[in-house]
Amino acid sequence: MAAMRRSAARATTAAAPLFASGVSARAVSAAPVQEDYTPQQVLRLCTHLHSAFVSNDKARLRALGLSLVPMLHLLRPSEVSMALNHFAHAKVLDMNLWQPISDMLPEVFIDPDCKALGLAANAYARASLKHEAALAFIADSARALANQGNLEGRNVAMLINGYSKLRVRHPGLMEVLSQQLIPRVKELNEIDLATVANGFARMAVADSQLFDALREPTAQAMEKFSVQNLAMLANAHARIMRRDTALLDLVAAELHKRSVAKGQPIAAKYLPSIVHAFAMKLSLCPPDLVQVVEFSLPRVIGQMEKSDVILTVPSLVHIPSLCAPPDFRNPVFNHCLSIMPELTGNAVVSILEAALFLRHDCQVFWRGSLQHCEASLSRNGASWELKYVSTLALLVAEVWAGAAPAGVTWPPFGEDQKSDLFAAITTAAGACARINDSSEELRAVADLAVAAARAEVANPELEGLLLRRARELLIVVPSSAVAAAGSEASRGERQQASRLIEALRHTHGPGLFEAQPAVAGAAQRLNLSWE
Repeated sequence: MAAMRRSAARATTAAAPLFASGVSARAVSAAPVQEDYTPQQVLRLCTHLHSAFVSNDKARLRALGLSLVPMLHLLRPSEVSMALNHFAHAKVLDMNLWQPISDMLPEVFIDPDCKALGLAANAYARASLKHEAALAFIADSARALANQGNLEGRNVAMLINGYSKLRVRHPGLMEVLSQQLIPRVKELNEIDLATVANGFARMAVADSQLFDALREPTAQAMEKFSVQNLAMLANAHARIMRRDTALLDLVAAELHKRSVAKGQPIAAKYLPSIVHAFAMKLSLCPPDLVQVVEFSLPRVIGQMEKSDVILTVPSLVHIPSLCAPPDFRNPVFNHCLSIMPELTGNAVVSILEAALFLRHDCQVFWRGSLQHCEASLSRNGASWELKYVSTLALLVAEVWAGAAPAGVTWPPFGEDQKSDLFAAITTAAGACARINDSSEELRAVADLAVAAARAEVANPELEGLLLRRARELLIVVPSSAVAAAGSEASRGERQQASRLIEALRHTHGPGLFEAQPAVAGAAQRLNLSWE
């Protein structure tokens, strides 16, 4: 039977592609010296290979691996899996090791147990290598063991982690693993619990029965989780939009114990994903989480890369109860200003929205940020999206015309800089690609018109641009009666059209309708009238 299986395996793996998913093992520039072992010395070879791994001797590990390849048929599945794990951990990713082992996996994995399968899956995930035939064989073997009831909780967690890290979807695998895991959740330790939740979320499998089963052991293990595990739990729930407030309140409380209560901020590598998961994705801001942000962010913001900043700072607008005195705002927005040249236009606008939301009144920040925006819009306006150009215009108008913060000279820029800003905004708005969704473009043009009116901008080029766009967009706006009886989208278009027409009338005065029949016709369809 085993011989038949080996023969079939050879037939199916002989033409297996080299990590055909696009991720390939690396070739070595110089071949390592292969050591000679007889078949009778295979156990000694395995021992030496393990010793090379423990001592982090990558060159010898590679050489011993080459010696191991011809003797794979003599190894048990667990030994093959352990060898793969050693190669993956040590980042020995040579194709002359991984390719033959992967091709031969169905031959040498005779009756593998669940531990061997879990280790193998994790080895491929750790190495970021996808060998389709090997991974399919591991998945089929796992399903066969599941049908026999021979999977264990911790090894199921390893399989979930491996396939989810690689984003490999094998038909029915996650469902089978879930069914096996639900009655075994008490076998999982804190790392397994976080790994399983994160794995299913990575694969966008919102298995409510599994997550319900995970809730109690997760709550009981809360004090054992590392901060990384807590971040994984928050992100898992955010990815599948599972607003389990009771469990997430416990996560926030545990984060509070680890940070505020101990006077130790949450590390910069974990805080961004936590804030983004709670505030931006789930719209959950338990008091403990708010205090964690207030305490940690100003202390670690300087260590954050631009991607971390983009995750964190724009999320602050979704924390309405956030207390942001100057000793919170200054380090946060000083760091934002320092990395602004590295950011895209939409990221800059999102940060400025947060600064406005938190009433940041530092003139150095606002002047520097707006000078950066003006230069970016003038130099490369076509790279901006129209909706972010319009949002920036609204921000500038709010800073210009909004209430001044107490004790500060406001606005932080003069008439000349405002004019220069809107000139750059006009240039970019004309260069931006058109938005395919007409309702979204209508909103962006309305925002731009409202901003120009609110900031009292005198710019004939901008006025002409807005009138041209208005004539194009308003002609398709539904009438008041149609919108009322139609979809929410139709009612939204009517609202944006009304904003646009009102802003244009504010700028051009009562003569607008006579000079612009298309605008007048749209106002009539919308039943808009002014004294």
